[in-house]
Amino acid sequence: MPFDYTRDDARRRIRLRAIDPIIVSEVLAVLARQVAEQAWHYGMLVDARLATLRIADNPTYLARVQELETEHGPHGPVAVVTTKPANIAAAKAYAIQSAPTSSMEVDVFWDLDDAERWLDGYQK
Repeated sequence: MPFDYTRDDARRRIRLRAIDPIIVSEVLAVLARQVAEQAWHYGMLVDARLATLRIADNPTYLARVQELETEHGPHGPVAVVTTKPANIAAAKAYAIQSAPTSSMEVDVFWDLDDAERWLDGYQK
């Protein structure tokens, strides 16, 4: 599995540490796990410093998020932590592509602590 997945119910947060290679079916499995664990509305911190994000290029992922939001309501905010220019571009592209049909807030950070603070503030 390309992710270390940790759920923090007290903070209503999922923390993923992504490791290459990332396979779309495994990303979709993370979404299914969130739904199964009733954590769809939780904030998500994606530590992508050791991975290459290509989700913005995959229409299957965006379509599945849209389906799940229709069924379960808005997804929680997503903070992506990375210093790789390609990952920053991918996360921003995803945020732009999903904006017309999704209420999910996505932002990119260089630092884990900044991402945690954003999620803390966003979820108050």
